[in-house]
Amino acid sequence: MNKLLETWLAKWNAWNITPGMQWFVGGVYLWHAWNMLMLWPHYELIWGNHSVFQRLGNMDGLLNNVVYHLVYTKRWATLVFHGHWLLSLVAIFRFRGVWIARAVVWITGLMLFFSASDVFNSGMMIMNLMSFYLIFYDHKKGNAAWNNKVVYLLCLAQVIIVYGVSAMYKLRGEQWLDGDILFFVLQTPHFVAPSIRDSGLINSNTALAALSYFALAYQLLFPLLVFLRRGTWIWLGIGVVFHISIALFMHLYDFGLAMIVCYALFIPHKRLNA
Repeated sequence: MNKLLETWLAKWNAWNITPGMQWFVGGVYLWHAWNMLMLWPHYELIWGNHSVFQRLGNMDGLLNNVVYHLVYTKRWATLVFHGHWLLSLVAIFRFRGVWIARAVVWITGLMLFFSASDVFNSGMMIMNLMSFYLIFYDHKKGNAAWNNKVVYLLCLAQVIIVYGVSAMYKLRGEQWLDGDILFFVLQTPHFVAPSIRDSGLINSNTALAALSYFALAYQLLFPLLVFLRRGTWIWLGIGVVFHISIALFMHLYDFGLAMIVCYALFIPHKRLNA
């Protein structure tokens, strides 16, 4: 038993995480900054005194009352909003105490999300989760540090869970199993660009069914095939095209970009330096 434990500890100590982690850190916080800048022209409708999401009642408690005050009072809501995207830019850099900026980004991100959850999709949820994990990531310790390895594995597991849970729900949906899901999506103007809606694609049941099954198969197989060294780059390339298509054709730009940022976690380990 001791020898087995020693063997695993030796492997753990010798293992370094992907150098793509540096790109991932920058991508997460740039995503937060970009997302807030996209919402800047509309933030007074989303947060503050004139928010269309303002709740007239709130649960009792000091923390709930403080958060309510911060997101639904114009002066404080403005501070939270601008502080979030400005600190997102700060959180990219390496300096002593950067974890404080990252912690604030995570806290303000949660406040902004839950006070106007109807504005966001799962892209914001994923990036908030990643920003929490990255509070504990220390660039100075390097990719061999145990805490950085734990953060990396948590982020990696989060992406796999996203694909796995999404695929499981799709398998329970009759429209996905019948290959009809894209047909119904294309009937919704909110999710489809006019050029796609007016094209001949919507009239091709075979093409729509093939694309539906491809999306389902990709999410089912991703957790397995992405770790095969020979096919990793091909699989990631397919995923980038897949999520760019979602962003462009369904107008889910924030979600598509969030998933592409997460692909930095899967850069093949053979490129690691000892």
